[in-house]
Amino acid sequence: MNDETLIELLRKGDHHAFDVVFRTHQRLVYSIALREVKASDAAQDITQDIFEWIWLHRQTLSEIRNVKAYLIMSTMHAAGRFLRDQQRHRQAILNFSTTPTEHQFIEGEDNYPPIGVIVEAIKTLSPAKRRIFRLYYVQRQTAKSIARDLGISYQYVRNSLYQARTEIRNAVSGKRTSIRTIGKFHSR
Repeated sequence: MNDETLIELLRKGDHHAFDVVFRTHQRLVYSIALREVKASDAAQDITQDIFEWIWLHRQTLSEIRNVKAYLIMSTMHAAGRFLRDQQRHRQAILNFSTTPTEHQFIEGEDNYPPIGVIVEAIKTLSPAKRRIFRLYYVQRQTAKSIARDLGISYQYVRNSLYQARTEIRNAVSGKRTSIRTIGKFHSR
């Protein structure tokens, strides 16, 4: 079956056509994703996302002339997005865990709280949020793999991460204010 016929059948919702596309190209998509992101779980997530997107957007696929070329480019773009997201997450962790000296913190030379304040803020999270937070930021699992492993929804993981970051930020900013006030009082 040629690509044009496959795409036309796929646009009409033909499950067999989708199965043919998936079986023919799944290994290629996975191997490209794995080569780019160098993480099996992430490569599996990217592969699943690509084929899920194709099925969900099958009615808009009329511009595809070469399925293989389209999947290769889609995989490269998805891997690039994943790597950019990972870099942002690593930077957020670095921003959270950079520990200036106590003197710098009290004198306001730097805007980062001591690591102990952050650790205490993390301890105040509910056990479920703390577990999700650690899996995501410390073990560097994707939100999808956390959801799959814990048997919870992807959206629940995303919401929990957002709430955890907000709670930590609020706890840290409250401590920062009180520590700076104390530091300024002692320095007078």
